[in-house]
Amino acid sequence: MRWLLLFLILPADALQLRVYQANRHDRFLDFPESPAPNPDFLFASLPLNGVGWMESDPRRQFTLISPLHFVGASHFKPATGQLIRFLAPDGSLIERTVASTQTVPNPTGEGSDLFLGTLTQWVAASSGIEPFPYLNLNEESDYLNEELIILGKNARAGIGRLSAFEDIEGTGLNLSRAFSFDYLILEPEGNEDDCFAEVGDSGSPTFILHEGSPALIGTHSAIDEQTTASGDDLGTTTYDTFLPHYHDGLNTLMEADGYHLIKAIPASTALTISPTVPSPLRAGLTNAITLQISNTGGEDAENLLLATTQGELSGAAGTDWLNNPDATLRLAHLAASSSLEVVQSVTFDDPGTYEIELSLSSNNAPAFDWILQLELIESFTSWTADLTDRTPVGDDDGDGLGNLLEYALGGNPSVNSLFHETNNYPLGLAMSIDDDGLHLSHLIRNDATERGLTYSLETSLQLDADTWTTPVDGTTAAEVLDEFFSWQTTTLPIGSDPARYYRLRISLSE
Repeated sequence: MRWLLLFLILPADALQLRVYQANRHDRFLDFPESPAPNPDFLFASLPLNGVGWMESDPRRQFTLISPLHFVGASHFKPATGQLIRFLAPDGSLIERTVASTQTVPNPTGEGSDLFLGTLTQWVAASSGIEPFPYLNLNEESDYLNEELIILGKNARAGIGRLSAFEDIEGTGLNLSRAFSFDYLILEPEGNEDDCFAEVGDSGSPTFILHEGSPALIGTHSAIDEQTTASGDDLGTTTYDTFLPHYHDGLNTLMEADGYHLIKAIPASTALTISPTVPSPLRAGLTNAITLQISNTGGEDAENLLLATTQGELSGAAGTDWLNNPDATLRLAHLAASSSLEVVQSVTFDDPGTYEIELSLSSNNAPAFDWILQLELIESFTSWTADLTDRTPVGDDDGDGLGNLLEYALGGNPSVNSLFHETNNYPLGLAMSIDDDGLHLSHLIRNDATERGLTYSLETSLQLDADTWTTPVDGTTAAEVLDEFFSWQTTTLPIGSDPARYYRLRISLSE
């Protein structure tokens, strides 16, 4: 058998049809100069926007299998830096640059006639250009006699019928598992849309309709010209590299970029989200929420996508989550009955109650939507947001009390005052003496722990920086003033020291 590769430069001009009609078999009008959808195209109703062509050589077509990846024939690869064009449903041209190409290995390790290409920039779903699933039937025999949708160079299309499977190999052609379809010149019941590939068609795709949508099964590799014993032309057999045979190799190459092949017939599974929310959550600060993403079903989940209405998502250390340009997070696969973590970083300027919506989906699991309700408390950062000097020692109002003191004691940083606006208690340390001892009192926030505030009473005999210590022989009691503040008093015995000094130290950890 003599296989003829389809990349040689010969005078033929496109995929060969039994009865070629431009208005029926050409996918575009004015291709390639000003391509526009052909409304009378044989497959005009099908979403074929994921089939693109090389800008510098429009004969050559390539097929998206993920937002970042495309496939074609190894013996007809594009060079790195080449431009691939796609026509979006709205008529706009989308251009992407080839970042790299890799030959997909056979299961035995050697290269095949199928390559995986990677783009420098993904093709967003919002463009209307969708990657194709592949048709994953159980056995090769299940594909036999299925009608094929066949695309060729210069954006021409026809039909065929899958007739056989075999391994093909030859000069310039890597060993490949292939299927074939036949075009017989004298076939009495031939269809006007019957076609065969020719030189220049290498890498163009073949599809089978599944539930009304095109599912990819191969890319053109070679032809065999059939003749009679006397040399008369009988027709042509076209061979396509059988893409489903290479699904494991493709998935291995794509996984580092966060993708797997899309299955036209996925095995269903189920996904859940379990959040772990730290307490407290503070306004004005970045808060990290841990999301446990679980596959609770019995099948691997593939091409997971996690989206949120607020904040930034990032995979936990050691996981394979990757960020998309639209701030969603993707993962190639999650094994059955397993979990991975995601960190969601959220920041809200003001305290209050907020809702965050999360959506988790995959090719083979129903979308799982979760509404996360968060309660954020005031923080020092949010409390000082409108001040000129937001540092702990800043004093915009000039009352001698730094911002941290006013925050901890309930002062107003914009009002020059040494007393609380509501309860009129002093914003500092108050001292009194009676028969019970020395009483040192100050305001304290009721939610000091949640705010990360610590109030420490210290004493010294000399006022030197390294001589301050915490009294150990006193008792402390607090009187609740309202829902926000208490008046805390520490009672100490009166000592015999000629002089002793006391101070209130306030620390913040948030």
